[in-house]
Amino acid sequence: MTGSASPTAGGTVRGGTTVNCGQSVTLTVSQTSAQRTGYRFTGWSGGGCRGTGACTVVTSASRSTVDVTANFAVRSCRLRLLVGSGVGSFTTTSGSRTVRSGIRTVQCGQSISYSATAGTGYCFSRWGSASLGVSGQSSCRTTSGVQRIANFAADFTFTAHFTKKRYTLRITKTTGGSVSPGAGAYTYSHGTRVTITATPFYRFQMRWGGACSGSGRTCTVTMTGPRSVSVTFSPSGSGGFGEEESGGPSGQAETPAPAPSPSPAATATPSP
Repeated sequence: MTGSASPTAGGTVRGGTTVNCGQSVTLTVSQTSAQRTGYRFTGWSGGGCRGTGACTVVTSASRSTVDVTANFAVRSCRLRLLVGSGVGSFTTTSGSRTVRSGIRTVQCGQSISYSATAGTGYCFSRWGSASLGVSGQSSCRTTSGVQRIANFAADFTFTAHFTKKRYTLRITKTTGGSVSPGAGAYTYSHGTRVTITATPFYRFQMRWGGACSGSGRTCTVTMTGPRSVSVTFSPSGSGGFGEEESGGPSGQAETPAPAPSPSPAATATPSP
């Protein structure tokens, strides 16, 4: 009388032994807590046994050898990999594969470890609702810490949140004109397009520097990293485009008023 398990990792069979003909043998299934987490007993096969209860087999001369199998099936758990906000992906701790957000079906009882990697222009912000705080470039983390679940026995969800990187735009200028936005430091999210307008005063010319070039009135900067822009104004030496600093329409000289004509001199007439 023999009893075996299929697969053998699912559990063991107790009671299988050699007995005299005519004796009965009762078989039962034994599983450790880890086996119960990862496998479920689906029933007996062979020896006339059915169901998932104890199996009793009676031997006889015609049944001198009886083989009974306890069958087990993998217990499946769903592992959800979700991007709560922003753009990013998940990677196994070994770095062997990258998994996009979605649902994976795995065997229950495993120990699962994942880390999250931010997409281009994004920072890792937090797992679930445990905020890590991201305020500016200095706090940006492109990769999360490792999240691990040991022997999880039910469905589980990894939720990673990502936020856009933020960069500083610095604008400087010399005297001789105005710039909008004004000189100073500004913070923008990754990918933001910022248009800067420079206006020289009358009889001044201008030149861009840093992330901008040329001498046009406007320059557009795409914030894919920290940027610096400078505007240099200098006297043009002759009239040119720009704003008048005083008097009259821009770029026109005032016409002087004509001098008054002298009045005729008076002539005396002698009396008779």
